[in-house]
Amino acid sequence: MQKDPFSKNLNHVESYLKKGMWVLLALLMVVHADDDLPYNAAELNTWKSFFKNSSGESWKHCSGSFSDPCGECNSADDDDRYVHCSEIGEERRIENIVLFDNNLDGVADINSMTSTLQALTLFNLTKNPKLLGTGPNGELVYF
Repeated sequence: MQKDPFSKNLNHVESYLKKGMWVLLALLMVVHADDDLPYNAAELNTWKSFFKNSSGESWKHCSGSFSDPCGECNSADDDDRYVHCSEIGEERRIENIVLFDNNLDGVADINSMTSTLQALTLFNLTKNPKLLGTGPNGELVYF
């Protein structure tokens, strides 16, 4: 008696699906592992200070990112406003802050931010006319 070729192929498909599920699960675990890394404490404190001093709860985008800047706000899909972090050592470090035209309001110590956020490579706060900053020599900077 001849075996049904369909059931033989179905067994192969089922075997590949099982293997694929394990690979997918392993990938999800690796991707999720970065979320569990702690923020650099000094950088997170600097972020929280910036958030408070620039009325973060009133921002158009990323207003829920006080304690997790790269959580809610870690995507360029939200009108290109985002905060991006990278893994450096055993910590998450803030690498990009792009919050232009975002209703930032207050005074931010830009010099302190840029010296504390040592992984920062992109910093864009333009088109926030209610935001003032202090530059390297203590001068006021308008955005």
